[in-house]
Amino acid sequence: MTDLARLRPTVAELREMAQLATPIVLVNVGLQGMGFVDVLMLGRVSAADLAAAALGNFYFFITSIVGIGLLMVLDPIVAQAVGARDEPGIARGLQRGLLLAFGVSVVVALSFVPASAVLGLLGQPADVTPLAAGYVRWSIPGLLPFFAFNALRQVLQALTRVRPIVIAVIAGNVANAGLNWVLIFGHLGFEPGGVVGSSQGTAIARWLMLAVLLVSCWPVIRSRLVPWRAESLQLAPLWRMFVLGAPIAMQMFAEAAAFGIVTVMTGWMGTTTLAGHEITLSLAALT
Repeated sequence: MTDLARLRPTVAELREMAQLATPIVLVNVGLQGMGFVDVLMLGRVSAADLAAAALGNFYFFITSIVGIGLLMVLDPIVAQAVGARDEPGIARGLQRGLLLAFGVSVVVALSFVPASAVLGLLGQPADVTPLAAGYVRWSIPGLLPFFAFNALRQVLQALTRVRPIVIAVIAGNVANAGLNWVLIFGHLGFEPGGVVGSSQGTAIARWLMLAVLLVSCWPVIRSRLVPWRAESLQLAPLWRMFVLGAPIAMQMFAEAAAFGIVTVMTGWMGTTTLAGHEITLSLAALT
């Protein structure tokens, strides 16, 4: 047998890789699917609302992507502890990851406060900026569950437990679609909220996703989360996690900024163009 033949994957190996990859694909599609449904529904409201979603998403992700990058440090830290069968190390990683998620939530929330002024300085359409700023402000209540979900996701992936994540994402998508129907269009006695209603629905759906994830994975994380370890509060290890995660965060920020700059430039061309850009970007992100 030649060296090339030995390297060729077998059917069994390909099947095993597909089984490992499929849940991760479903999670990623599900997370992008929430934004895709927002675009589908907001497109039926107005071009201004759809354009505001484009600016709101730009502002949200250009700042929160740094936090997501920092939390990705949990993957190698927890995976290393799992490989070494270091149960205290897994527990410390989980607990410190949740602390890091809380700290990131506070910092990102503060960066959301001046959204209106920042978008104005970037020369975005006057009829869209107030709507986009409202979208960003209503995203603040959903920041903690958003980052806590990402922290738990990294830990569970390192533990090779992906099913709870899939269940939570499915629940979040169903809730997001229903909440959008109520809050965007104004059903069941609610006032039509447009793009702000979309942001409110997403924030509620993120809390539901976190709750479903905690319930689904509680048998896996209970002994690693309770009791809380005093050493998890030590600043030096938390700082080391920050230092390790910072390069990941900066790389992800640079990538997001490339798309963000295009969004800002599209806004200079007007509301309708910005709305069309959001449709295109959502389709690209989903694929």
